[in-house]
Amino acid sequence: MQYKEILKQLVSWADPEAVKGMARYGINSSSAYGVSIPKLRNLARQIGKNHELAQRLWTSNIHEARILASMIDVPDLVTETQMERWSRDFNS
Repeated sequence: MQYKEILKQLVSWADPEAVKGMARYGINSSSAYGVSIPKLRNLARQIGKNHELAQRLWTSNIHEARILASMIDVPDLVTETQMERWSRDFNS
């Protein structure tokens, strides 16, 4: 599955009501689609581990794409520098 296909899938699952719910719990919802974690887990299983794709998804700045990136990244390829960079991007 390619980057653009994944983003299209996330958009197709967008749930504005879920985004409102996220905001009530202090989650920064300005770049969120309201996709459920079970859907993201299923998508991650379909994609499999992919370090390069994880990097690209993270740079999208989309809340759910970043969660997905953390699910599909290859642990042995994650560096301390990457984790420091990703942790600076947390905004919830």
